[in-house]
Amino acid sequence: IMHCVRLIQMGIELAKTGELNVDREKTGDRQFLLDIRNHKYEYDYLIDYCEKKKVEMDEAIKTCNLPEEIDKEFVNELLIKVRQSFWDVEKQIKENC
Repeated sequence: IMHCVRLIQMGIELAKTGELNVDREKTGDRQFLLDIRNHKYEYDYLIDYCEKKKVEMDEAIKTCNLPEEIDKEFVNELLIKVRQSFWDVEKQIKENC
């Protein structure tokens, strides 16, 4: 359930701000997520929480200005650049060893 809560929170943030925040300490809900993982909340409470947050996410999506479709060419080019950077770094490490 921790991951469900995290993903819903991230979906709300993405819809409202257009930004993807993976650092949950920065967003302020890290401890809450850890408490969920450590069974500090009852199952029914968490299901109710997720249902309410899903409604909030659905509402945020209605006013979201993110595009409906992804730019597949941009994503593909980004992936190629990331992979090439990885291989360049790995090559440099091997050359220096």
